[in-house]
Amino acid sequence: VNAGADLSIVKTISAGGDTRQKDTSATYTLTWRNNGPANILAGETSTITDNLPAGMSVTAISASGWTCPAASIPSPIVGPTTITCTRTMAVNSGSSGSITLTATFTSTGVKTNTATIGSTINDPDPSDDQSSYTVTVVDGNGGGGTGGQWHDLMIAKEDTGAGGSFGPDPVTMTQNVKYRLRVINLGPTAVPN
Repeated sequence: VNAGADLSIVKTISAGGDTRQKDTSATYTLTWRNNGPANILAGETSTITDNLPAGMSVTAISASGWTCPAASIPSPIVGPTTITCTRTMAVNSGSSGSITLTATFTSTGVKTNTATIGSTINDPDPSDDQSSYTVTVVDGNGGGGTGGQWHDLMIAKEDTGAGGSFGPDPVTMTQNVKYRLRVINLGPTAVPN
């Protein structure tokens, strides 16, 4: 009797946290493993699916030993859709690997992305066959609108002396002083007019 192959999958995301900026990219890693006890033999099919939500586009997939759809910057895979990768090579007990997907966030909101693994043979523990990751995508101003702009603004207050020149410092009690306020954009994007 075949005891089956306990497949598992874990989805993680590249550094940057759970809040992302619209029009930026992140790399998702789908780490798979056959926890045994059985091997999945060559010719038997293993499948990993990834449900891509609306507002996300995959521009690259890297998957050694798996057959996945093509994705590129000029021809991305646009959500909502399901990406399916298959493998007919052996997956021995104890073996593991990963698939990476580079995704761009094209709209704001909460994006939950779930990966699922399965095969044509019995899995004695289906509880670890799915893994999800949720991010909140904001616009560049930190809100939920549109624009994709991200600005780090700083304000500087400077005093000027008589005639508009800087100084003197310190200022005497009867002396007039002009203040200048400067707004400085530390980037990374320009502030529109």
